[in-house]
Amino acid sequence: MASKMRVCQGMRALKALSVDDASLSGLRRSITTPSRVSMIGHNIVNDGKEIEVAFSDNTSYRFHAPALKDCSQEAVGADLYRHSVKSIWSVRSHTISQAKVENNELVLKWHYDCVDEHGGGKDTFPALLLKAMGPSMGKALHHSPPASAATSATTSLFESLEKKRSPWHAATLQVPEFDAVDLANSVDLQIDLLQKSVDPGFAIVHNLPRPQDQSQAQVGLVLESFVQSIVGRINQHPVRSTRFGVIQSTAKAKDQGADYNTSNPLSMHTDHSTYAGTPGYLQFMHQALGSVNTVITDGLAVAEYMREHHPEQFELLATVQLTHGFCNMLYRKDGSPRNVMNATFDPQWDAAFELVNTKPVLKLKPDGSLQQVIHSESKRALSGIPFDLYHPFMDAYENWLNLVEDPRFKKKVPWPEGSMIVINNWRVLHGRALQDPGTSRTMTFGYCTRAVVDSRYRLLRRLDLQSHVPELDTRFATRVDHQVLGRMCEAAGV
Repeated sequence: MASKMRVCQGMRALKALSVDDASLSGLRRSITTPSRVSMIGHNIVNDGKEIEVAFSDNTSYRFHAPALKDCSQEAVGADLYRHSVKSIWSVRSHTISQAKVENNELVLKWHYDCVDEHGGGKDTFPALLLKAMGPSMGKALHHSPPASAATSATTSLFESLEKKRSPWHAATLQVPEFDAVDLANSVDLQIDLLQKSVDPGFAIVHNLPRPQDQSQAQVGLVLESFVQSIVGRINQHPVRSTRFGVIQSTAKAKDQGADYNTSNPLSMHTDHSTYAGTPGYLQFMHQALGSVNTVITDGLAVAEYMREHHPEQFELLATVQLTHGFCNMLYRKDGSPRNVMNATFDPQWDAAFELVNTKPVLKLKPDGSLQQVIHSESKRALSGIPFDLYHPFMDAYENWLNLVEDPRFKKKVPWPEGSMIVINNWRVLHGRALQDPGTSRTMTFGYCTRAVVDSRYRLLRRLDLQSHVPELDTRFATRVDHQVLGRMCEAAGV
């Protein structure tokens, strides 16, 4: 009993909390494993409508009892859907009758005075989960800055990574490299790749399988299959029969247009500038035949350089709306490529869709940080720049064009046959790969949306967390928001 009193006396925020032996053993485990937090006390208050919980790191929170009941894993089935939508009507009738800590989990027994048969029973809540939920849905009883409801939720686990991004220059970038076989068999490496796709926003994967067939319909299957295994399904093109695209150094390829003509130089750009709601967040390019050098520029670095050295021009690039657009007539209705340079469009056989997108070159987040670069000079549409801003904006735009091509920022990267480059298409600009004269080349490409990449990253982080914290039930882990999941990962050291 004396040991219990000493622990409670050390808890300034919750002097009245009860602490049981299970909590103390949990505290001892947390001392040997600093990354794991323990519950060391709890106190039922307000006639069971609330409960206060104290943790081994001197934090403590008060929770609404029905809010915890609403988190019950028992309300969720094996399919991870709630058993019944009707239970929402009874959840606030639940009050706590008993509470105890067992194996570092809070066990709550509920009163049975509820409006229907869904009341009563008991639920368990791991310490790691309650600690992570505390800042969002609990009331801090320790000294803590007040949480803002407007800023408490996050839309992606990438948000915390994006806050830590570092701009890179050509001389400073160390390109992250991966082996395809190792990557396919390692959750840790897949997590690492997706984190590298945020910062520095570029990576290369070596030793993909060699395509068995170099035909347009088959050569990209290696890329498609591999990307699906490590990230997710690549985006389906609106007209093309295959999800992947193919660029080959052949005379026939030139007939499909400037984008597919490997001898046509392209300025540094981001893809899908013409799409509203850019489908290509991550871009994958597989060098299926031939070895080349490619060139990349960190749009974040150039943007921050302009913010510092040309603030007025930066402001124009971040606020003036610029239009990109064209009519895509590259494919037939069956999805096969067509000759756009010499053949007349035939609406009976050929497909067309028109793309126009008007956004600033530099799309910023509410906090002023860079969210996305939207830039492609080859697809820039007719000028819609306001009369009074035309010359100042063009000064800024021409400066931007020069800087993204500047050797300080533009890096040449060897790209051998069998390797796939991964580009953050919202951050990193790329140009036409540099091919030696007289050589053959086949490159396949595809894109994944931000939603697909976000979903995959969250899944991998959640699986990694549960491999280190097996007592965390999937019915909890899959339903917490990104912020809570991030806090649990941080607390568990994963």
